[in-house]
Amino acid sequence: MNNKLLLISILITIAIIITFIASLIYGSVYVPIRYLFRHEYPYSFIIYQIRFPTSISTLFIGADLAVSGLILQKLLKNPLMDPYISGTSSGAAFGATLSYIFLLFGIPLAYIFYIAPLTAFLFASIATLITILIGKSGDVYRLVIAGIAVSYIFSSLIMFEISILQEKVPELPSVYFWIFGYINYINYTEMVLTVVISLIFLAFAMKYARIIDLVAISDEMSFAHKVNPNRFRLLWVLAISLLISMIISFTGIIGFVGLMTPHLVRGFLGGRSSYTEIPYVAMMGGMILLVSKIISKGAFGFTVPITAVTAILAFPIIIYVLVRRIGVSQ
Repeated sequence: MNNKLLLISILITIAIIITFIASLIYGSVYVPIRYLFRHEYPYSFIIYQIRFPTSISTLFIGADLAVSGLILQKLLKNPLMDPYISGTSSGAAFGATLSYIFLLFGIPLAYIFYIAPLTAFLFASIATLITILIGKSGDVYRLVIAGIAVSYIFSSLIMFEISILQEKVPELPSVYFWIFGYINYINYTEMVLTVVISLIFLAFAMKYARIIDLVAISDEMSFAHKVNPNRFRLLWVLAISLLISMIISFTGIIGFVGLMTPHLVRGFLGGRSSYTEIPYVAMMGGMILLVSKIISKGAFGFTVPITAVTAILAFPIIIYVLVRRIGVSQ
């Protein structure tokens, strides 16, 4: 590791630590910093039973979303891809909500679908594959428009599902967070599950980083190195769909983290291989989502959906990528 990468690593690590401490302090209830290491109720309960596992999970979820965006951008050769734009998140949210519809009405064979992550994975995969098929021409804008269209379709279907659920079961807690994203509370069991699955995903991303770069460069070169690029893309689409399905079941739809983070990392790293980029993208993604959670949970005195925050943060990146792309094409 050269001096530049070492300095960047140290700065990001310090920023993550500061952000993590801030996530324990700020929220719907402000916790004075002097109570961080005191076991005084109710602050100790808020910090160690609610905010600590939720913040750890948020870091790993942000890492997963960011690395998923990096992989999708490279494999689909589109700088504006992420699980939100590709329709993966909306498809997963539709599937998760559908499982409750089936269970509520006792539909035959519903026992197959009552587990939300299963239906979330099924429809996340379907949504992503539809986007890829529609935008298969390789045109960056066509793929983005296809993803947005698929995302809107599934978001509209989710609205129908929510209307049905709230009509039949008015006392059911609102599931609008599945559309707008809301990291409220993740317990220790869910935290461990999130961390384990995230580490497995990130380990595989690092293991196949060089093949990801190979497929991103050229299908012909991939075949020459005995790698089937279409099969490789499909496997990663399914893996990312499975990962997003787990995330959706905890947080709802969180957009734009996977879109903006790879571009931010490339901004201070320069052109690097995926093997070098992935750790930095993971760290930056975790920090960005944690900052977004702090803001969304009332750091400024009010609560907003988390995707509203990430969308604002991502807006300059989207404009930059589009302007740069148009400039290159001209």
